[in-house]
Amino acid sequence: MPTDLTFPDWGVGEEEGRVIRWLKREGDRVSQGEPIAEIESAKVTAEVESPAYGVVSRIAVADGASAKAGDLLATISEEASSPASPASHPYVPQADPAVRRLAEAYAIDLNQIEAAGERGKVQEASVRALIEETVPEIRQVPIVGIRRTIADRLHGSLQSSAQVTITTEADATESEQLRQDLVSKWRSKGVRPMALAMLIKACARALTEHPRLNATVNGETITLHKHVNVGFAVGVESGLVVPVIKLAEQKTLIDLSREARELALRALRDQLSPSEMEDGTFTITSMGAYDVDTFTPITNPPQVAILGTGRLVEKPVVHNGEITKRSMVALSLTFDHRAVDGVPAGQLLRAIKQYLEQPGWLVE
Repeated sequence: MPTDLTFPDWGVGEEEGRVIRWLKREGDRVSQGEPIAEIESAKVTAEVESPAYGVVSRIAVADGASAKAGDLLATISEEASSPASPASHPYVPQADPAVRRLAEAYAIDLNQIEAAGERGKVQEASVRALIEETVPEIRQVPIVGIRRTIADRLHGSLQSSAQVTITTEADATESEQLRQDLVSKWRSKGVRPMALAMLIKACARALTEHPRLNATVNGETITLHKHVNVGFAVGVESGLVVPVIKLAEQKTLIDLSREARELALRALRDQLSPSEMEDGTFTITSMGAYDVDTFTPITNPPQVAILGTGRLVEKPVVHNGEITKRSMVALSLTFDHRAVDGVPAGQLLRAIKQYLEQPGWLVE
């Protein structure tokens, strides 16, 4: 009996995903659990595996075409049917997701590259060498895949909400000194303290005290969440992904540092699962690594608010009545004015600032 392969339900809802490419073509034999296609949703890029042993008798969604959760992608039959021509669904060697995404970004056909190394995979160095040799200096790149998802979501966020950004500057001198002190204290535990983790903990505490911004908007309903699930934006080859630390208000600084680092590494390796990017109630994004001081972040729908941070800058400021050198950082909070007014937003931003400036509680 034929077995259907459908587009996974990864919380995509009515948003479209797409088939990036087929790893098998019609007429090819497959084993149960063998990767058969690479697909992409609004949340993640991943391989889908064959649900049964047999032959790919039908491919219902072509390379690059869109699909929704539950849509038929392919049929696996016990016996072969007439295979399509090789040109219809060209075979692509297997390669790590990051390598395939790199090849796609530069329109590189992986069939041109001989697989080598671990398990006969196409290597990133080989793809980059071919890019250097063949890619012209000027090229046109279509807005597809995660880039299209990001474009649609951010444009929709601006079109469907009333976004306002407020900005303040925090004195992060004491927080940075605490982080440096923890480097040696935590060395034996194999964990390095992260400034991001300190910010997540400060936001989580502030949001428990100002829950109107730990919220999401769906239609005409504002949902206030009991627990704080903080997402943080990570830049990858094709755009941005946002892993989420669940129950952030309950976790210690060392646990937050460990989890944030692990999620960030998984994001950079294209290894995040859909569940690791779901259920966020607040998001943090930073441009500090690129020497940006301030910017206007856009809310991550359906969330009510997002915090943007700039670079840490040493500058002369008035501290305790004297001009002295301090480490300062800009904090920009964008919020949906439909769900919350400026006063609660200002109170949240002030609380985050205070918790960063007086960080002793972070390690209590």
